[in-house]
Amino acid sequence: PSQFSDEFNALPGSQKTSATQKVTTGIFTGPEPTGERLRDAYRVQTNIGLTRYIDSWLGANHQMRSGFENWYGWGSDEFRVFNDTRLRYRNVAGVAQPSEIYAYNTPLTQRTRMRNFAAFVQDRLNYSKVTLNLGLRWSYYDGVIPEQTGGGGRWFPQVTYPEIKTPYKWSTLAPRTGLVWKVTEDGRNVAKGAYNRYFESMYTTEFDTINPNVIQTTGVATYTWFGDTNGNGIVDPAEYNPNPISVFTPRSNSIDPNLKDPKNDEIMFAYQREVMANVSFSSQWIQRWFS
Repeated sequence: PSQFSDEFNALPGSQKTSATQKVTTGIFTGPEPTGERLRDAYRVQTNIGLTRYIDSWLGANHQMRSGFENWYGWGSDEFRVFNDTRLRYRNVAGVAQPSEIYAYNTPLTQRTRMRNFAAFVQDRLNYSKVTLNLGLRWSYYDGVIPEQTGGGGRWFPQVTYPEIKTPYKWSTLAPRTGLVWKVTEDGRNVAKGAYNRYFESMYTTEFDTINPNVIQTTGVATYTWFGDTNGNGIVDPAEYNPNPISVFTPRSNSIDPNLKDPKNDEIMFAYQREVMANVSFSSQWIQRWFS
């Protein structure tokens, strides 16, 4: 969390004013100008793994493994700006002149939810000269932007945004393979090779762009400010021009439902030679393709 300072919170109400910025220097006075951010994230996760050893089956010793993973995650990002307002002024000939007001749609709470299911099977086959690893991983991700609210403070009415389900889901199969060949009987020369595929994990940032409940740290509307004529640290109706200079409009973003999970294919070749006890030389080639 990032919160207003203890010193600011300890002030009497009459001394608490909106954050004020001197435009010519960028210096702020008052509470944290980017507001309070209270971020919470939670995950409930289950992992299950099983391993079985089978000797002398199909000419090899086997270490067979399987597993399952499931997690549910949810989080929130609460955003508050003191008085829902930031004040800006300029120095003209050494005299402070009021300039603008940034108006915010706080208090605002963004919410997200996600879930993942995954499973894998793997077999390590040990022959006299060769060890072979064969595996396959399946994974599934999807998410949702739950119903949430924004506004209700000084400038904007509270808005309730309905739930939005992500327009895509990721279901992937990733092979994992590897081979180790003992080139000489003494085991001092070993060749290795592998091919593996890895998929990116899904995060809530993948679909935050379609959340209409936007956190805008520089305000949602900008007004011309005439000044705090009564000195109460609050913008009163007669102290600004009600016709905004500019208004931030959230983009109507959409996500292609055919968006695929980014993947990384990797191959590896290596040769290792033991020169003497506890000393070896190895040469390795790794190549990756990202798409």
